[in-house]
Order: sequence, then structure tokens, then C-alpha cells
Amino acid sequence: MASSKRITDPAKIRELIAEHGRWWHEIELAPGIVTPGEDTNRKKLPILDELGLPPDLEGARLLDIGSSDGYFSFEMEGRGAEVVAMDFVPESYSGFATARKILGSDVTYRMDNVYNLSPDAYGEFDIILFLGVLYHLRKPLAALDAIRSVMKPDAQ
Repeated sequence: MASSKRITDPAKIRELIAEHGRWWHEIELAPGIVTPGEDTNRKKLPILDELGLPPDLEGARLLDIGSSDGYFSFEMEGRGAEVVAMDFVPESYSGFATARKILGSDVTYRMDNVYNLSPDAYGEFDIILFLGVLYHLRKPLAALDAIRSVMKPDAQ
């Protein structure tokens, strides 16, 4: 993360969190300041680690499909990955834009549909996170085909 752009004033951080209002993810945006989300992903992160997600992602390109407020996107950026976050709503609809501003993050946000993934539009990725999305889709196999099209041969 580009920490020089990070907002560090606790009062300003709390103000921005409150201004956004609706959060899905709990994200610690500063020491002791956590967004009021309903989903505690901090408890899920160890599961990904147990499944083999590397602690050091320096040099890896990662796609986070269904990023919502961006908890996993920002965590993976913190591990060194170049991250593209994707969701079907504008980044200002979720808390993503607010969290990115506070964190001074360089994560790229793309408002798009998973079915539109292609190597021409997105390039290829070393790691793809597709968490909590599949069961919402009308055409899950088409989504998996689209995801496969942007995976490098040895991708996770």
C-alpha cells in the first residue's frame, strides 16, 4: 500500500466511515478503528492461509471477484500483490472507495460482471479469489469458464 497517501487522523477516519454509512465487511482501517460491517472476514483469512495462500505475494497479480468493501483486496495488497478488485456495483456503493482512500491503496477497482472476464480486457492472474459469489450466479459454469480464461497456467 502507498502509505504516504494514507489518512492517519483518527477523527477524519471515523468521519469518513460514518459518512459512507453501510458496510458489509469489517475492515480495520487504522489501529482500533474497524468499519461496522456484518461480515467478519478476519476469521476467514486463516482458512485461506491453511489452503496455501502465500504470506508473501510480492510480484503476484491477483483478482478479487466480488470484492464488496475490499477486505481481501486490501489484505492481499498488504502482502505485496498487484490487486484488481471486481464487483458489479460502483465502488462508491460499497465501502470500497472510502476504504481505499483511507488506506492510501493502489488497488484497481473494476465495475464489471464475472461473465465479461477475458485475457484481452484483464490480462492474466497468478491468484484469483472468488469468495461468496458462485451461489449468487444464474450461470455458474459460464462464470468458471470466464475465470479460467484469465488464469495463468500455474495459477491458484
